[in-house]
Amino acid sequence: MLFILNLFLIFFKCKIIYFKCFILIIFINKTVGDNLYFHNIRCYSCTSLDGEKLLNDIKDFNWHKWMENIRYAPFTDGCSDTFTPDVALRSGAKSQECENGICMKMELTQVNGTSNVWRGCIPKSKDQIRPDCTKISSNQGSMEICTCNSHLCNSNKKIKYNYILIIIFIIICFYINFNI
Repeated sequence: MLFILNLFLIFFKCKIIYFKCFILIIFINKTVGDNLYFHNIRCYSCTSLDGEKLLNDIKDFNWHKWMENIRYAPFTDGCSDTFTPDVALRSGAKSQECENGICMKMELTQVNGTSNVWRGCIPKSKDQIRPDCTKISSNQGSMEICTCNSHLCNSNKKIKYNYILIIIFIIICFYINFNI
């Protein structure tokens, strides 16, 4: 009976340690995770789109006004969907500060399979637009807009800094658990 009681106490002690680690992970993720490196994040800025042609095709005033920013994004073939930061930066892409905003990646795919990408910053939108992806399709093709809110997140990297933090703290929790 004493053995079972000891096992229960050890199990209960482990549960408390895991719970404390879980709370610590959530706290650090919320306080540090989103702005891990910079108050104003940086975004990749480039396009493989013909901006003038795109602007001529857009009739809606609000979309046209927002899309005028494409003129300021450096044109480079390195901005395609097979984006590699080193190659893109050497071919003309930029890293720009995004004042209180979020990064975005817009991919336009025509019915014939031709795909073009625009990466950039949506300034002063941090509290208005949440990180997400939206895809719109029509008989002419599709458009996918993805937004994110961490440093240089509009590349093709799948792992984010928040996940790295969680992994590090899980390892710390296991270390604490086995050394107590």
